[in-house]
Amino acid sequence: MTSKQYKFIGITQAGEISRNFPDLLLTNMFKLIRLKTTEIVPVEDNIIDDILKLSFGNNDYFIFLSINAVKIFIDFAKKSTRFDDIIYILNNRVKVVAIGVSTSNILEKNGIAVSYIPKISSSQGIVEIFQRIAKKQSKIIIPRSSLADGYLKDALSKLGYQVYEFYLYQVRIAEIDDQWIEFLSLLRCDNIDFLIFTSPSNVRSFFEILEKTSSDLISNVSNIGLVISIGPKTSKELKRYNLYFAEAKIHSLQGIARLINSKSF
Repeated sequence: MTSKQYKFIGITQAGEISRNFPDLLLTNMFKLIRLKTTEIVPVEDNIIDDILKLSFGNNDYFIFLSINAVKIFIDFAKKSTRFDDIIYILNNRVKVVAIGVSTSNILEKNGIAVSYIPKISSSQGIVEIFQRIAKKQSKIIIPRSSLADGYLKDALSKLGYQVYEFYLYQVRIAEIDDQWIEFLSLLRCDNIDFLIFTSPSNVRSFFEILEKTSSDLISNVSNIGLVISIGPKTSKELKRYNLYFAEAKIHSLQGIARLINSKSF
């Protein structure tokens, strides 16, 4: 198959979120261009000891909001002298909530049982879980990025929970690499068929990179066949850029793949 026969898909990502995405597409007519928009920088202090200063009971919870948060949390736990203690707490003393299937899978691969996954993979979906549980004064631990907004903590606190956020890592704008160079070349010729945004921060970072490296191509984004948002928060951010886009009905890579497959035949 020559490159002219491909349909080109750009996907914004910070980590390995898109690794299995091609397997979800129905044919090999697509070429995926992975656009690294941000880089993950773990904090210098190991937060495991700080977490273990808290006491935990059966009505307490841990929430994991991303694959990156799980991986860095596990790395911190392994580097600490309390790895067995934290795994014991996660499996025996508290209930674990994962924001989506991918995050749940990485937790379970590390031997951590997941009790809840929201129907909609979003902060609002998590809040709806805790509205049903309604165990006042329970503790909720959220290991997360320092870039995260305050919505989830504020909403859970209003429900009566004691919410503790522990910042595992910072996020910074990535440098352009070979994948970016290929994407920009195709964008210049209006040859990008789909562009996928996987988070609000990836929207912001994408346009910051474009502004810094190829500001003359910003208008070309409007010529992309279809811009796709993974969910409501990402859609809200995209609206700031006056782009036409479609939002996946199922807020996951599986939902995005279904949308692309439906538009391609």
